[in-house]
Amino acid sequence: MKLVQITDIHLFGDRAGCMAEWPGRPTLQSLSLVLDDILRRVPDLDALVVSGDVADSGLDEGAYVALRRELEHRGLLQRTHVIPGNHDRRAPLLAAFPECECTHLDGDNVGQAGDELVEASFAASVHTEEGEWRLIGLDSGGTSSAPTLSAGQLQLLARELADTRHDGKRTLLFMHHSPVAVGHFFDSPFADTVLASLESTLRGSRRVEAILAGHNHYECKAEFVGLQVL
Repeated sequence: MKLVQITDIHLFGDRAGCMAEWPGRPTLQSLSLVLDDILRRVPDLDALVVSGDVADSGLDEGAYVALRRELEHRGLLQRTHVIPGNHDRRAPLLAAFPECECTHLDGDNVGQAGDELVEASFAASVHTEEGEWRLIGLDSGGTSSAPTLSAGQLQLLARELADTRHDGKRTLLFMHHSPVAVGHFFDSPFADTVLASLESTLRGSRRVEAILAGHNHYECKAEFVGLQVL
């Protein structure tokens, strides 16, 4: 499978918007260059995953519209899957990308998700000549840096991994936050109870090949329950 992951693009509704740490470097311009480079190097890619922090300010609806426009312009939209990060708000993301699945939060968790009543996740099969892959994206956080996986998200993962219709498929799991610390000041730990539930779910499945995350703004490799974390 030819898969590309991009993450933490921090778009603004304003085309000239720049992150504070990179003044003079509009993030929309950077995204445009990256997408063009992807198409030059992997024109026949099977899937593109955007693993969170689409917007620099989650309230900026134009950021999500801008991403969809850039993908549509390059013919990539139908191959793209999106999950939110801690900078994103779910309502405008889901409005721009209704293809994402919606999961209602438990009442006790609503406050952790910025008083929004939905999460944005996806589960998709990718057909290739070598066989079929399963991509699962989970919503790992609210509007703060503290990540979480709600009961609904963990149930979604367990249900997908137990579905016998996907026997024989290899699976990749995507979350915005890494389940393990990677030695960076952006590290945002999950609660031990959440990690224990995630570990229990993953140990019971032999399908997941790796976990892919973002949030830390640089490349790294780690390991969680015997799985490579990229």
